[in-house]
Amino acid sequence: MCPCRARIPAPNEGTKSVTLHSVAEAAAEILGCLEMHVYRLIAAGELTAVDIATPGAGRSKTRIRSDDLAAYIERKTSGRQAV
Repeated sequence: MCPCRARIPAPNEGTKSVTLHSVAEAAAEILGCLEMHVYRLIAAGELTAVDIATPGAGRSKTRIRSDDLAAYIERKTSGRQAV
């Protein structure tokens, strides 16, 4: 497991947990694109992200929930038919 991953309990979902992915991990391992593309998806509202940096840290720590990545992929592939 990548050191930038963290498992957190999902709110109101009992024992189900969510994995947080760094932008680099989401880009390279999951979406197969460049980090800049992921940042553009976040800026366009296509992908939801959370900043887990502490106040005053001076630098953001952007993370993307695994379920948000899955939902994005589903939205982009839902109209396709299997061949």
